[in-house]
Amino acid sequence: MGQRIDTRPYTSSTVRGHGGLKFEEASIEPETDDESVIFCHGWRNYASEPAEQNFQVVEEALKAEGFDGCFVSWRWKSGLPWRNAIKSAEKEGYRLADYAEKFYDQNDAELHIIGYSLGAKAVMEAQKELAEKDKSFNSIHLMAGAVKSSDFSDTGLYHTCLKNSQIFNYRSPRDLTLRFLFPLSDAVGKQGLETRMEQVNDCKIDFRCSRRDVHGSYIEKGSRPLSEIAEYLNRG
Repeated sequence: MGQRIDTRPYTSSTVRGHGGLKFEEASIEPETDDESVIFCHGWRNYASEPAEQNFQVVEEALKAEGFDGCFVSWRWKSGLPWRNAIKSAEKEGYRLADYAEKFYDQNDAELHIIGYSLGAKAVMEAQKELAEKDKSFNSIHLMAGAVKSSDFSDTGLYHTCLKNSQIFNYRSPRDLTLRFLFPLSDAVGKQGLETRMEQVNDCKIDFRCSRRDVHGSYIEKGSRPLSEIAEYLNRG
């Protein structure tokens, strides 16, 4: 129990724009039969050091609250210009869904997923793929989600895939990063979810900090979203 799996989708080959890292497109095999939680990082957190810092903070926060399952650090091709990174997140959804399918085929354990910033887009694309096969993550946790709120409306892109999972959306109206990235629409990490489904939980976070932009405050030791996610995972 309590093991760590790093998906490591990199080789040492040099690729311009990715800090000397090249992504492998091969699927990833689950290596555990324990209850697991995947953490999918955000935009431009592709390089080893910043990604590892995020992974460590999230993993330690969950374990400090008593989670003793498997932590899966999910790296993906996010070091691209914004519009290209959105496309990459959509593509990553297929790889996440493939991993989840294999996990459920091999295990009876639960699989949860956390998507931070643009990682939330990859998570919802994965959930959409799974829902088409009548499968689902056991719970989905979106933090500062860089996804349009309208995608969760009754006519939105993800509406039909929401019913099979518990979904928690952690957001803040003080998220200036999302205001900049979505000037003509509202993101779920700022505005919230446009749905009335009972299994969807919209959690407005009032960060107690002096910084103007709270986008990075989710991935900090002692952050309320991480504590609430850990509490959910330990619900027993």
